Amino acid sequence: MIYDQIKREVDILSRKYDKLQQQLLKMPEGELLCAKNGDYTKWYLHNDKTLSYISKRENKLAEKLALKKYYEYQMQELEKQIHILEKCAAALKKVNMKSEYLLREESPYWKLLKIHFEKYEKEKISWMNGQYKCNPSHPENLIHKTMQGHLVRSKSEVIIANTLYMNQIPYRYENQLEIKGVILYPDFTILHPKTNNLCYWEHFGMMENETYRENAYNKLKLYGQNGIIPSINLITTFETKSHPIDSGKIQQIVKEKFVL
Repeated sequence: MIYDQIKREVDILSRKYDKLQQQLLKMPEGELLCAKNGDYTKWYLHNDKTLSYISKRENKLAEKLALKKYYEYQMQELEKQIHILEKCAAALKKVNMKSEYLLREESPYWKLLKIHFEKYEKEKISWMNGQYKCNPSHPENLIHKTMQGHLVRSKSEVIIANTLYMNQIPYRYENQLEIKGVILYPDFTILHPKTNNLCYWEHFGMMENETYRENAYNKLKLYGQNGIIPSINLITTFETKSHPIDSGKIQQIVKEKFVL
């Protein structure tokens, strides 16, 4: 999970770097140099081997050159951060995650360890493993396997499912929910381990898509009109390609909502 989180962070920083690079293409040539004399600052344009004075009437040019310098410094810092994170990811990739393998169903150790990681009450186990109506739409997209052996539709949902599982929070994936004749399939239906109340978790993972975003807002509106309220009995997380899910944030949500 740490490896995946680092790779996501590298992706975020790389996208930010690319955007800054595009911004630099719009900037004027040369470098801004500032010389401070008491309370007064003079601006100079350094271009190749020439140095020319920038008057206060050309403050827009000075502003753009200052912004250019800021972007260049940011890019230098991002390059260093990306380099360090990629080295960490490469080192982590070589680590044999034996402990995670032991918790998989195919592991010969799983039956011996199961009791220590599935500390659910019998009623909760019965609810979690009971028959329920799942989402029949596009079963071919169920390609990502969780630690509990469930197939889900995205890597982000794997993170949520695994976090719930490791904290002994009973859940169902895409359990059918009918609201005033409308059939919904919340990503996760969760049985609160302390109150036994049902809670729902919707992860919206394509918020950069306008149609998807509108559908998400309509879904949230329907929830709210029927007593399923964010931060009360509905957890919502959002994601775009440039802002992927943060596994640390997921862990924090689970701890605050169900454990602490």
